Amino acid sequence: YLGVPLIAKDEVVGILGFYTREAHVFAQEEVDLLLTLAGQATIAIQNAQLYEEIERSKTELEKTNRSLESSLKQLEGLYAALAPLAPGASTQELMAGIIDRLIAATGADAALIRVWDPGSGVCRIASHKGYPAEFLRRVQTTPPGGSVRWVIQHGKPIIAPDIAVEQRFLAKVQLLYGFRSSAMPLMAQDEVRGVLQVSSRRLGCFDHTHRDHLMAIARQMGVALENRRLFEHLKSSRDDFERANAALVETNRMLSALHAVAAAASQSTELDRVLDRTIEKITEIFSFEAARIHLYDARSGEIVRRASFETNPERFSASNSFKRGEGIVGTVFDSAQRLIFEDIENDPLYRKLTRTGISSKLNNHFFAVFPIRSRLQVLGTLTCVGAASRKLAQGEIQLLEALTDQLAVAVENSRLYEALRDKIDELQRKTTDLERANNVKDEFLGMVSHELRTPINVIMGYATLFKEGVFGDVTPDQDNALEKIARESKDLLETINTLLYATTIETEPLTIEAHEFSVENLLSELRANYAVTAPRGLTMEWQYSGDLPLIYTDRRKLRQVLDNLIGNAIKFTEQGKVTITARVIHGRGQSAGGTARTLARKNQPAGGGGQSRAEERVRRSGLEIQVAEPEAPAPRPETARCIEFSVTDTGIGIPPDRLALIFEKFYQVDSSQTRSFGGVGMGLYIARRLTDLLGGTIAVESAEGQGSTFTLMLPIRAAPPAA
Repeated sequence: YLGVPLIAKDEVVGILGFYTREAHVFAQEEVDLLLTLAGQATIAIQNAQLYEEIERSKTELEKTNRSLESSLKQLEGLYAALAPLAPGASTQELMAGIIDRLIAATGADAALIRVWDPGSGVCRIASHKGYPAEFLRRVQTTPPGGSVRWVIQHGKPIIAPDIAVEQRFLAKVQLLYGFRSSAMPLMAQDEVRGVLQVSSRRLGCFDHTHRDHLMAIARQMGVALENRRLFEHLKSSRDDFERANAALVETNRMLSALHAVAAAASQSTELDRVLDRTIEKITEIFSFEAARIHLYDARSGEIVRRASFETNPERFSASNSFKRGEGIVGTVFDSAQRLIFEDIENDPLYRKLTRTGISSKLNNHFFAVFPIRSRLQVLGTLTCVGAASRKLAQGEIQLLEALTDQLAVAVENSRLYEALRDKIDELQRKTTDLERANNVKDEFLGMVSHELRTPINVIMGYATLFKEGVFGDVTPDQDNALEKIARESKDLLETINTLLYATTIETEPLTIEAHEFSVENLLSELRANYAVTAPRGLTMEWQYSGDLPLIYTDRRKLRQVLDNLIGNAIKFTEQGKVTITARVIHGRGQSAGGTARTLARKNQPAGGGGQSRAEERVRRSGLEIQVAEPEAPAPRPETARCIEFSVTDTGIGIPPDRLALIFEKFYQVDSSQTRSFGGVGMGLYIARRLTDLLGGTIAVESAEGQGSTFTLMLPIRAAPPAA
């Protein structure tokens, strides 16, 4: 035996053995020969092994190539499934196209697409093909279960060559219909948008070699569906925007129309002009061929045409008036409900209601009448006519009704304006008549008073002569009677003189005859006069210093004001005291004696003790009278120094509600006082008018039952009256 190693690349890969039946010693030449044979055998073995390896590699390569070709073909088919993504395709068309091509490319028997809504937890079947209806009904789970739930939760695919052994499948229903399924998510932006499910009845139709390709296709489908969803959302948003824009345009149109009508109404108070402008605007805005406005005339009891506008007058005609309930106009007026005839040729109601049928005879087709309503009544109608039939949109109907509301406002405003104008004219006539009557009254008072003075003076003279015994001796009773005649005649003469002076104030311009004089001397004269004439039981108290300054004003008029105030105080104080004071007021009312009494401006007497402490304003006869709180500083004449005269009595006082009226002409506090105290209510009126003329102020403070204080304030140097 001789064993020779088989060596390849310095490694023993085998042994070549030689055997003999007899004992034999191998010569060196034989050993070398056998080594050579061993080397060749090694090479042959290596070549055979290499050949076998090459054949195996070739077989594997061909198998791999076939698999790649199949995968490529499948991949191309799967990607082709996305071809339906065309700009005009809807989402439903896109999904149906994807399913068709996916089934064709994979050789599957059925496929479906579920869309996942995380908000509601529903994964509904959006598109499907190849599944029996009963199968679809049984797998339409809400919320999803089995493989669908797992795919949604994990966002990973399930490839099941045999769903019978795949625990993640609800295999019972699938196997019932003979399906072996593959389920995978539809992804977009790393979020699960749905589930793609592909089913086959062949065992092993899907394996993990399909995983990557199907997952890629599922992602692309998810992106495609998401893009389609976004596209449709954008399209819907665009449609919403276009609708909103159209609504905005319509709103702008409505507002423009309303503004046009409102502008027409505001630019003129003449109703016919407003109606003409309005109806022309309505015809223009709505593209009507004609429009008319009828208004109810209460005098005739008919609905009369007040305005009309026609684009082609030859094609349109209109009745001038309708009776209530007559024709379409009268029907709408009585019912207060609109009537719209889109095509009068085919509308039996139009033929029933129309009185004349003029619109139909003139080949018009559209006819509509809207009531013009105020809140309380129907004022008239708006008629719209069109040559062609048309259907008014709801917005147009609303706009026309809004325009009729504006027309109603314009009609009512115009009527109110006319009524107001008539009332103003009537008031002006009455004012003129009152002024004329007042002038006649003043002239009559002046004439009567003047004519009465002479006989009164005669009566007074004869009474004096009789009393003095010129016509013989008189008895005591006769003397008392003559004394009464003389006294009453004197009072009557004073009343006549007062009326004459008041008439002069009203009818003739008054002038100020100002000069400088002593206030002390004026008060002394008054004091001496009232010392004689003051009634018994009444105390007259005079409070003024001997250093009062000279004043520059009209002495006669100032004396008359003081006479009227003192006489008024004496008349209403039967017993008690009347106090007359005078002092200098510095600046804003401060004097050596303390704070000045409350004063009011011209025509604004101040209130007294019995009234409310809050200021009140009373308007009467065009004069504003202010009643102020006692002791509150009031505005004073624009001078640095004034003289304040006050007349205070302890008489009957004045009720708070009468304080604002006592300076008016002929005003008496009440009839009982007029009977008790006499007078015609002119003394305070004259005092106020003269005070105004002298540039001063006069005010009153009073408490009923406690007396009154009248305060007169005059500037020391009076300014001349304004020209």
